[in-house]
Amino acid sequence: MSRILVLSSDSTIARALSGAGHEVCMAQSSASIDEYDLILAPASYFSMPNISGSSEDHRKMLLALFASRDGKLESYLDRMSSEIASAAEDKAQAKQLADGICTGVIDAVFEKHEWLELYLSQDEFTAANDKAAALLRLHKDFTELLPLDGGSEEELVLYILNNPESDIRQKTLASKMYMNSSYISTVFAAKTGGRFVDYLTTVKLRRAAYLLTNSTLKVNEIAARLDYKDIGYFSRMFKARYGMTPSAYRMPQDYIYVI
Repeated sequence: MSRILVLSSDSTIARALSGAGHEVCMAQSSASIDEYDLILAPASYFSMPNISGSSEDHRKMLLALFASRDGKLESYLDRMSSEIASAAEDKAQAKQLADGICTGVIDAVFEKHEWLELYLSQDEFTAANDKAAALLRLHKDFTELLPLDGGSEEELVLYILNNPESDIRQKTLASKMYMNSSYISTVFAAKTGGRFVDYLTTVKLRRAAYLLTNSTLKVNEIAARLDYKDIGYFSRMFKARYGMTPSAYRMPQDYIYVI
């Protein structure tokens, strides 16, 4: 049994959930969400003029929206920022409050999903001047790396994300996860609209980009760790994604060539 907070005046869904054995509370948008396992809200909730709540309420709602892929995170961030700005004494206080909430969400995401540290630097997001934009960027990166939500396919993807430098060829993964290789391709394409082989390339190149800027490994060593036996092919694949060679990507952005 779950404790569910329903942010709606429509009692139909609440009756259905209660009938299924859940403990349900009907509340307006200002209700505290600390004690609930699940929050349900209609789409209209995100267009309400008032979404007032404590910093912790906002943090928890942002975390709930971060896990979704319905595009509501940016809308909620905008309205939260407007609410905070109207209640704060000045712009500096409003920014401090909003930044604190967003930083808390970023920290919580990295703590919950430890595999992120294999691809992204947490400091890059928490040190950003615009914390809301950093949170949205993190969400975009997160959903690219973890395009599936639930099911045995997510278990497969999480294995890949936690082991990007191991043997993650499709046939090897199928054998390890007791899945049919063709089934993996078919289901992945149906659920994400992309090819599984392209996803594997994305994971490898994201890991390569992280290693280039966060390690002293040579380019050929990074390629070898990611099972690219042809350094030329690795460089072409990397450039196709990032618009520059691995060596150029490693250079600091403010690097100045002296002739």
